[in-house]
Amino acid sequence: MYVTIHPGSSFRYTQEALSGDHAVTGAVRDIRFDLHERINLLRQQISSEQAQFESQIAQLRKEQETWLEDLNAQLRAVTRLREIATWQHNVRMVVARALAVAATIEISAATAVHQLSQEPMTQGGSRVHIDGLPTAEHVPPMPDTTVSVL
Repeated sequence: MYVTIHPGSSFRYTQEALSGDHAVTGAVRDIRFDLHERINLLRQQISSEQAQFESQIAQLRKEQETWLEDLNAQLRAVTRLREIATWQHNVRMVVARALAVAATIEISAATAVHQLSQEPMTQGGSRVHIDGLPTAEHVPPMPDTTVSVL
């Protein structure tokens, strides 16, 4: 036996309904149709909520992809900046070494000129070896001045 109670309505049983008879009259009726309608309504609501949920998930994924693209662009920029800073450091080191070698050569040349001006010349105007001046085997090697351009 199926009984439907609607809010605000009176609830009455007929004698047939109370006795178990399938013939229902009055306020008691078969509610299978109502239950099917409720099931269909709930299915539509669930389907609607599922579609809304999937739409929100798609939107969140799109936002995440945009966010990741921005972060990757920033990472590439920082990496490039680091490469440039490393290159600049290497160039400065090469220039500093070259300046140190140039200063050493300048001092050696000044010392040699000074000593040559005080030393006598020998046979035919050729210069003699002056003690204390660096010879070819004592001059430090030139540093590698090749600079790779990025």
